[in-house]
Amino acid sequence: MKLIGDFAHFPAERRNAVRLAMELGGTLCETPVHAAETFTRQAAAQLHVARARNPGDRKLAELINEFAAHDPEFAAEWRTHDVRPSAAVRKNFHHPVLGDLELDRYTLDIPGSGLSLVVYTAQPGSPSATALRL
Repeated sequence: MKLIGDFAHFPAERRNAVRLAMELGGTLCETPVHAAETFTRQAAAQLHVARARNPGDRKLAELINEFAAHDPEFAAEWRTHDVRPSAAVRKNFHHPVLGDLELDRYTLDIPGSGLSLVVYTAQPGSPSATALRL
């Protein structure tokens, strides 16, 4: 069962987790209230890192400008110039079949590729782990 969706079915220009989250408007997942960092803050920080690594990347600049134009919270976070994304964040998902899930998201950079691998796990023995096994 797919948690978020099959990115292979999206057009190449839409294969971006931040774009997907903005299009869905928080209907799929949200950061728990008790979490110190929001998805938007993390997204802005990760894009600052990407921009520093790829200062001449026109498509990346267009993506950042698109997000800033359509999301005032992203624009505000972008202006803070925070470049310290967290590798791990707890997320709440509402899945149409599995219901509410609390998962830990880990972002692993793939050295030399400019890509990251995002992995979601549930605490062993938790209701979320049980739901994911179904």
